[in-house]
Amino acid sequence: MAKILVVSNLEKGVGISKYVVDTYSEITNQYPEINIDILNDVERNDYKRELEKLKIKTFSIPKLTRHPFGYLFQWVFFLLKNKEKYDAIHFHYDSMVRFFPILVASMVGYKNIIVHSHNGSSSVVVNSKVRLLLHNIGKRVCNNRIDYKFAVSDKAAEWMFISSDKVKIIHNGVNTVRFGFNSDKREKVRHELGISNDNIMIGHVGRFKDQKNHIFLLQIFASIVKDLPKARLFLIGIGPLMEQMENLSKQLNIDKNVVFLGQRSDVDELVSGMDLMIFPSLYEGFPITLVEAQCSGVPILYSDQITKSIGLIKTTQSESLNNTPNQWAQHAEKILKSVDNDSRLHASELVQLAGFDLKMEASKMALFYLNLK
Repeated sequence: MAKILVVSNLEKGVGISKYVVDTYSEITNQYPEINIDILNDVERNDYKRELEKLKIKTFSIPKLTRHPFGYLFQWVFFLLKNKEKYDAIHFHYDSMVRFFPILVASMVGYKNIIVHSHNGSSSVVVNSKVRLLLHNIGKRVCNNRIDYKFAVSDKAAEWMFISSDKVKIIHNGVNTVRFGFNSDKREKVRHELGISNDNIMIGHVGRFKDQKNHIFLLQIFASIVKDLPKARLFLIGIGPLMEQMENLSKQLNIDKNVVFLGQRSDVDELVSGMDLMIFPSLYEGFPITLVEAQCSGVPILYSDQITKSIGLIKTTQSESLNNTPNQWAQHAEKILKSVDNDSRLHASELVQLAGFDLKMEASKMALFYLNLK
C-alpha cells in the first residue's frame, strides 16, 4: 500500500493538469493498492467529478496571488494535520514561485518530497521581478530539501533546479491507441468542419496565452494563405488572449480561413483530420499535445525553443523563431507537399516504442511509489 499526496493545478486547458489527471487516473485503474489525494493550490478544479469517480480525493487551497495569507496559513495547517498520512508528497510545478509548501513539508518532517518540473521557462515569471526573485530563491532554498527531482525534459530540469545532475527525466505518457491515426475519424471530422479533399487543414492545440505565440502563428498562416488560399487554420483551446487573436485574424484578413474551436474533447479526431500542425511556442517543457499529435502521424512544424527530443517521428520538424513568418510558411508548404497519409498508420507504434505510452509510464511511476521507503 502507498498513500501519495499530489500537488497540482486542476484547470482544463493546462498541460500539467492534463498530465496529472491522465497519469493518476491510469495509476488508480492499474494499481488499486495506491491511494491518491490531489491538492489543488490554484483554487479552480475542473476535474473534481471525474476524479471522484475514480475515488481520488481533491482538496483546494486559496490561490497565492489572491489570498496570500490564507494560502500560507492553510498550507501550514494542512501539512501539520496530515504529517503522518502520506508516504510521499509529489509537487507538479512549472516554476519555484510557490516553493513555500516544499519548504514547510521539509521542515515538519515529510518524507519522500518529489518536485516534478513541467516547463522550460515561464513568461509570467521572467517578466515579473517579484516572481523571478521568488523562483530563484525557491531553487536555492529548496535544493537540499527535495528527495527526488523529476523533469519532463533537460530544459525543464535546468529551469527548475540549480543543477540538472541527479534529475530523472520522466516521459509524458499519452494514450497511443486513442490518438493513433484513424481514416474514419479523419473523414468524419473533416466532413463536420466542411473540409473537402482539396482543402488543407492546419491546426494548433493550446491555451491562448503568450507562451503559445499565437500572434506569430497567425502571421505564418497569413503567409501560407497567399499561396494556398483554400488552407484553413483551426485553433483549439481557450484562454485570456482568445479575443485578441480573433481581432488579429480580422486585421490580417484571414478571419474567413481561421476557425476558433474553443475547448474540445475530441482532439484525437481533430489531429487525425489535420494535414499539418504548427507550434511556434516561445518555451515549453515537453508538450503533451505534440506527443499526442505524433501518434496520429500528422506532420508538425515546431519552434527551436522546444527541446529537440520532442521529435519522435521523421515528419516532426523544427524551425527557428529568429526566422520570419514567411520563412516558416515556406517550410510549412514544403512539408505539405510531401504529406502521405498511408505513412501515418504506424506512427502510434513509433511513439510507443520511444517510451511515451501512458499505460507504461503510469506503471513506472506507480512502481516507483510502491518501492519508496
